[in-house]
Amino acid sequence: MNKEPLNPLPTQPRLHDVGFADDDETEEFEHGSVLYRASFKEREDTFVSYVGIKIFWIALACIPAYGAGLFLFMLIPLFRYIARKDMQSRKLYVTTESVVYKRAPPVCLPCLGVTRTEKHILLPLVTDVLMEQGCLEARYGIHSLKIENAGQGGGPEARSADVQIQGVHLPRELKKVILWAGSMKRAGRPLTRDMVEHLLLRDGDISMPGGTPGDMLSGGGADTTLLAEKMDTMNETLLRIAELLAKNGPPQATPADLSV
Repeated sequence: MNKEPLNPLPTQPRLHDVGFADDDETEEFEHGSVLYRASFKEREDTFVSYVGIKIFWIALACIPAYGAGLFLFMLIPLFRYIARKDMQSRKLYVTTESVVYKRAPPVCLPCLGVTRTEKHILLPLVTDVLMEQGCLEARYGIHSLKIENAGQGGGPEARSADVQIQGVHLPRELKKVILWAGSMKRAGRPLTRDMVEHLLLRDGDISMPGGTPGDMLSGGGADTTLLAEKMDTMNETLLRIAELLAKNGPPQATPADLSV
């Protein structure tokens, strides 16, 4: 009697498997666990339209310059193709160690291949995330993000916008995650995906380094236990100091002190 094979139970997709290629396991091993993945797919069509209308106005302004604008008009489909392939190749995610941004846009002549770019910014070095939106970008609902990082030397003058990202979906959410992860990393606190999900669901209601004791208590059971242990240690130290002072009594004044 032949037995029918049992159907495997359906498994839910993991957070780091959604929307990315097959090499994500290797990337996660190299760059740390992925906490948050940004998406560009939702803004792909609007970004292509934005690039097309931008080149259109540039070409229109260049028509008096010996007809150079006419040549740019002919290249608008090429620029739109490059913009679409650029958006499809972009990957941006926040790991437990850094912010990783990858892209592989085609060169001016697509038959010559692509230009691969990969940038990493360590979370403790992130100083600020700037959001910009010009008049044309506002028309298409596109934001530009600039991640500022502290340089390896030179003090405040070494700050620079190391990564500039345009066309990312949910830019405010990405900014919140990067700033929160950077502050947690500088404080030496662990980072997990559950904490990121809690941060996004509670709209930022999660303990931040340097916050009040009430903020620390709202971060979870681990933070409450750590705070209670520190307070018990402090109370024991104060009790020991009080016992030593009671045993020794007040300091006796010496003749040298009385002469002064």
